[in-house]
Amino acid sequence: MPRPRKYDESTRDLLIEQAAAVIAQAGTEAVALRPLARACGCTTTTIYTLFGGRDHLIEAVTSSVTESFTASQQGVPRTSDPLSDLRALGLAYRAWALEHPAFYAVMFGDRKQTSDQRPAFGQPGAAIEPLIDAVQRSLSLFPTSAGTTEQISTSIWAGVHGWTTLELAGMTPQGPRRSVAAYYAHLDSIVRAWFPHS
Repeated sequence: MPRPRKYDESTRDLLIEQAAAVIAQAGTEAVALRPLARACGCTTTTIYTLFGGRDHLIEAVTSSVTESFTASQQGVPRTSDPLSDLRALGLAYRAWALEHPAFYAVMFGDRKQTSDQRPAFGQPGAAIEPLIDAVQRSLSLFPTSAGTTEQISTSIWAGVHGWTTLELAGMTPQGPRRSVAAYYAHLDSIVRAWFPHS
């Protein structure tokens, strides 16, 4: 039997977005179904019908956040120029964060507040694979003794993440959403530092 119209995917997506905003602000303990349902213009029954309860809703948030971030990185075209790919991945990272600030906070916030399903370098997930691949291909074209694939990948990720986090916090001179040129210069400087002969 099909779901009633009020239980469609748009309602599900809205609940996930609103729950993510709550988690980003105050952690999973702050997720309460009645206020969430009220904010989304539905009932707690809707939440139970779509997710099966609060814990499953939180799991759905984590899964959706991880899938969204992974898609943003996996969606960057793989070209014959790995250094350009590194820059493109960095630009996609920032664009996703600015478009989904609550998701970004859930993805990279306090790990005690959410599940352990988010990618980490100790346990690389699919979201990190394009970065590692581009670094490996760059090393094959421009061999360097300056670092390993993991060291270079971590350095680039840290630089991208640090700038993006500061920008979202309004701590870059240009302010959020206005510093793409400055960000690109920052990203380019990291890539060139690791591959100076490119």
